[in-house]
Amino acid sequence: MHEGVTHKVLSFELGPETYGIDIRKVQEVRSFESPTPLPDTPDWLLGVTNLRGTVVPIVDLRIRLGLPAQFEQRTVTAVLDLGSRTTGIVVDGVSDVLELRVDDMRALPLGASPDRAGVLGLANVSEHGQTRPLILLDPAALLGHLPQPDSAQAQA
Repeated sequence: MHEGVTHKVLSFELGPETYGIDIRKVQEVRSFESPTPLPDTPDWLLGVTNLRGTVVPIVDLRIRLGLPAQFEQRTVTAVLDLGSRTTGIVVDGVSDVLELRVDDMRALPLGASPDRAGVLGLANVSEHGQTRPLILLDPAALLGHLPQPDSAQAQA
């Protein structure tokens, strides 16, 4: 039924795992710059930055998913267009744009943790003769409850 239908995803690392999001949601990938912190926000919301006149919340996706956050030379911010909002996500490094066949994508197993909202499913990716799992994310579901930043607070 879906034979031949493909989706392009941006793959990136968070710790030892590889994740992917729909490439159509990615506006740009930038080197990481410390955002302006906001008071009384979750630890995974690092703050906001001013991106060409737009106040953009910056989320450390590692912390949001319960992973340790280590800033390295490869750490970048992927700026996402989520329809009504632009949001930056901090990731350990961007890998590639992959073309996945719908037939290669699998839903999460039954009984998967309910706190995994935002995880669409899994896909197997073959590279250099090795197959590895790719965790597919829905950034709108994962980041849907961000506080609305006040544009006056973004001085970055």
